[in-house]
Amino acid sequence: MKENIIKLLIVFSLGLNVILVILYNDARSYKQEQLDYLYSLFHSEIASNDVHTKNARNGIYVESFVALHSSLKTASLLSYNLLGMIQFPEEDIIASYAEMVKEWLTSSYIPTPEELDHLERDLISIEETFGATHRNNIPKENNLLGWNEAEYINELEKLKKTLYFYNHPSSKNSTENTSGSLVSSEIEKITIQKIDGLSNTPGSLKVITNSEDIRFIQESFSEAIMQPGIADMSHPEYKIDIGEEVYYLWIGGTSGTIMNVIDTNTIYTLSEQSAQRIYELIEKSNSD
Repeated sequence: MKENIIKLLIVFSLGLNVILVILYNDARSYKQEQLDYLYSLFHSEIASNDVHTKNARNGIYVESFVALHSSLKTASLLSYNLLGMIQFPEEDIIASYAEMVKEWLTSSYIPTPEELDHLERDLISIEETFGATHRNNIPKENNLLGWNEAEYINELEKLKKTLYFYNHPSSKNSTENTSGSLVSSEIEKITIQKIDGLSNTPGSLKVITNSEDIRFIQESFSEAIMQPGIADMSHPEYKIDIGEEVYYLWIGGTSGTIMNVIDTNTIYTLSEQSAQRIYELIEKSNSD
């Protein structure tokens, strides 16, 4: 009797292990399918960038840069998710190029032919490093999903050395993950509008004309730090017009978050000092 019970327990244990192995393999297979799908989307986005740069070279600047920014931003978000799933260090070079193109757009800057050459070569280098195929459409034997962490870091470091804009940042092609340079903009006023949902709250428009306050807000917004991932925010509290730039603002005490209205997938955080002073300026305006 005792031997039969032991045999039954052994059989049950073996059966349970078989079930666990099957479930593990199914979960692993599902994760691999997710990775393959994300990677195919990522490759599709970075492979389309040369079309946009060629169109820009032909003088179609605004439409090309809007499409290029959208493609780079999508590729950046996909890259962030991919790196998180395979637990690699998250250093998103692509996001810096999306920010650079956005800065060109918002400042109405037309890059020189040399800058377009550098941009095109940089994007080709990124595609050749992280893409699924070589430029002649031959599948790569090894790519992002096949690397170990050491190989990924090695490939990333080699890529950095080849990228012109990564190694030559300037006021027009900065690769910093900030909200952009507003300090040099000569403006006479900043308007702050309290909003309910996305509609203006009647009677809540505030106008700041003090030059020191204007400069402080410009510097604070320019130095705000971009946060990774796709933004999922509640409705903003304020809309702020700074020259030609328009931002949504969430603020309270010593914390503040901003979002450019032309890129509602990305948020930037203000420093505690900046948030506190801007909050005080708004409260002062409300009490006037």
